[in-house]
Amino acid sequence: MLCPWDLNQEQYVMDDDLAEIFGRKRRGVRLYFVSDSCHSGTVSKLIVPPARLVGDVPRPRFLHPEVFVKKPKQLRAVRRLALAGPTVRQKLPALLAAGCRDFEYSWDARFRGRPNGAFTYFALRALADRPTTPARWMRAIRADLPSVAHPQTPSLFGSRSSKYGRMF
Repeated sequence: MLCPWDLNQEQYVMDDDLAEIFGRKRRGVRLYFVSDSCHSGTVSKLIVPPARLVGDVPRPRFLHPEVFVKKPKQLRAVRRLALAGPTVRQKLPALLAAGCRDFEYSWDARFRGRPNGAFTYFALRALADRPTTPARWMRAIRADLPSVAHPQTPSLFGSRSSKYGRMF
């Protein structure tokens, strides 16, 4: 589930909603989806945050769905999805560049005095070198992530042709 700014009005996007939206694209259109959000490896899992982390590493922000999902039927559906194991992967209509695996957090940080998601920062920096394929772009990002300060593992999901085809 993605939690946009109007979340308090019960506005959120479920992974099933994304699949439906992405499935509407015309044949031959390449769609890139970049998610610098916690548990973005499948953009579908709910993980309970740890009580505390070791050392001076800041705790990531986490908003449990029970805070914003008010309708009992929807909350039951969210809980059921969270407890469901991995599902069979369908043919992906988009290339997903995920900031972390589905059981990890995407870290916020400061780079050159400016707040930014760590994955977004390194992804933009890697784009500046004009990678020729999404796979090469991800390889460049993974030269910086995971790290001690940002323990997240960026991942790339999609068909082989979308991963190794030309970038943009």
